[in-house]
Order: sequence, then structure tokens, then C-alpha cells
Amino acid sequence: MSAPVCHRSRSAARTPSPQVHPSRSVSTRRLPEGDYTLIIGGTSGLGREIALQCLERNVTPIVLGRSAQRAVADQDLKKAVPFTLDLFDLGRLASSIHRLLRFIDQANITHLFWVAGIAQSRPFLDLTRIEIAHLLGVHLEGSLLLLHSLLNQRKERGQPVHLVVVSSTSVYGDCNGNELLNAVQAAKASVARGLASSLLRDVPGSLVSLFMLAAMDTAFHTDRSVDSTSLLQPEQVATIMAVQTGVGHGPTHRPSQMSTVTTPFARFLVERELDGSPRVNLYTAFPDQPF
Repeated sequence: MSAPVCHRSRSAARTPSPQVHPSRSVSTRRLPEGDYTLIIGGTSGLGREIALQCLERNVTPIVLGRSAQRAVADQDLKKAVPFTLDLFDLGRLASSIHRLLRFIDQANITHLFWVAGIAQSRPFLDLTRIEIAHLLGVHLEGSLLLLHSLLNQRKERGQPVHLVVVSSTSVYGDCNGNELLNAVQAAKASVARGLASSLLRDVPGSLVSLFMLAAMDTAFHTDRSVDSTSLLQPEQVATIMAVQTGVGHGPTHRPSQMSTVTTPFARFLVERELDGSPRVNLYTAFPDQPF
């Protein structure tokens, strides 16, 4: 296994989905019948590619985030459903979550992707307090408050969901200058493992997939001295995630065409081979074991 490193026009044949604008009340609206995914952070980078993969599989992505309205101008995402929600603005987050829960109340949500995040702009000691709070708010505090509400809604309705959490292989190594980012990535991995046990008990049929990604060509990879062709590409990773988690095929782990894993928890390490192709390692140990 290679040494861990730090992070830094398609269309779908589907009836257009309703557009959700931040200034428009959605409390009385209902989504059309069909399968939906929720993507926390889905307008750029990996999140956007996951949304495109969902559309290709006739599953409508509901894109959540501060810049969700980008999807309105993005021709490839015109059939996605944008919902504006700022994870850092805790003063407004509660009301945004309330509107979202009412909006998706009757929707068949098969997958919930936790992708949202921002890069660490400089070494920890050089960060301002606002920058620290922003990174923690987007990666953890705001995201966890949102997850808490979404998963409790699934619990109340007895509706299982496949939670897909994105973390990084950087938690295994020392990535100079990304101390705080590495810490939140480790926290996400820990939350994923813990939620697998909780969902198994409280929402039977739910699954959790944790994707530990090597360096990928997104805003998280700030070292521009490295050739981007040596990095994982978001489109490649999104395709792997959609296939492995069975988007469009129900909430089932699908690690290969030869077998199907239905364990409550699966951890995928996605790295890059010397020839440039991604390498996927699957681990299905129960989540009480270490990373």
C-alpha cells in the first residue's frame, strides 16, 4: 500500500426535478415520487461528481450547501435539487434544517453523502480564530447537527438509509501544515464507525460506508508543485463510490461484480496505482476496531 498523502458534459434521462430557491418556502411542497440522495456539499469537486453519478443512475440528488444555487446555473446539474444551507451559520442552520426536514418528509432517501468540507489554508499556528471556527463548523459542528436531524427523521419513520462518509488517508500519516484538517478527517472516520453501531440498533437495514481517500485533485490539495495527473480525479472517485455503495440499486454495499457485502459497516481505502489507475481496498471489520 502506498504511503498516505494529504488532500488538498453529462446529462440524465429523467423528468426534471423541482428547483428549490432559498427565498421560496418549501414547507408546503412535495417531491415527486422516485429515489433521492442527499449530498452535504455537492456543488463542486467530489460532491458535484457524486451528484452527476446519481443522475446517471436515475436517482435525483438533493444538493445541500451554502452555494447550492450553483446547481441552477450548472447545465449538468439542472435536474438536481439545490437546497441552500450554510453549515457555518449556526444562527440560521436550525431553521434551514427544519425547512429541509419538511421538504423531504415523504421522499425515498436511499443514500446520504457527507462530503462537505473546506481546505486548511495554512499551518495551524498561523490560522486566525475565525478560520479555525470556520473549518470546524463546516467539517464537524454544522455537519453533525444536520446529520443528527436527518438520521433522527429516518429513525422516527423507520426508513433505513446508506450513510456514506468521506475522510482521508492523511489520518494515518503526518501531513505538515494540515494539522487541523487531519484532525477533523480522523473525527469523521470515528463518527462513521460509531454511527454504524447506532444505526444498526436504531434504524435496522441502514448501512455505513467510510471512504478514506488519498490525495485528490480538488481544493483540498494545496501543493500546486505536484502534477495534478498524479492525483486521484474526482470523477474517478465518485464513480467508485456510486458503484460500491449501490446508488440506483438500493442501499447495498457492492464491492465488486463478483460479490455483494451487506455488513453494517464497510471501509474503503482509495489510492492511486503507479499507472495512474485508482486502487480500492475494502475492509469490513466491525466498527469497534481501529481505523
